[in-house]
Amino acid sequence: MWKIRKRISEFLPNSPPPILEVTEPVIKAIELMRDKNRSAVLVVSEGRLVGIFTGRDFLERVAGPGLSSQTLLGEVMTRDPDTLSPADSIAYVIERMAGRGYRNVPIVVEGRPVGQLSVRDVISHLSTIFAGLESGDDRSSRDWIDLGGG
Repeated sequence: MWKIRKRISEFLPNSPPPILEVTEPVIKAIELMRDKNRSAVLVVSEGRLVGIFTGRDFLERVAGPGLSSQTLLGEVMTRDPDTLSPADSIAYVIERMAGRGYRNVPIVVEGRPVGQLSVRDVISHLSTIFAGLESGDDRSSRDWIDLGGG
């Protein structure tokens, strides 16, 4: 199970996460998400994570109520999002994302964002594991252990 126990820091995307200050307008977040091909922006105040703004936040908290694209992120972001550490394993990421319905999770160290994982990032990592299994790589198949359960 070495690949599933791999730490986030070992497969975290190399590009910095999209980050904006809490005082920035929503339009900046939309532009940044588009430019970086991400579905969420991490929102900070004085360098510390205070929220996350997603496409869903835009639809439900900006477009739905008819707010302006100049609305400040601090007014419409999801506050105090759950976070993960670079030391957490991919198995833990999967449990958190699937169990709690997250599409994006901030990765933080001492309250400061260092990365962001999306469902797309996790699926990409898992696809390499499954490709090894499909190719008949003995090492890959030995790494999976049936723990039972249900």
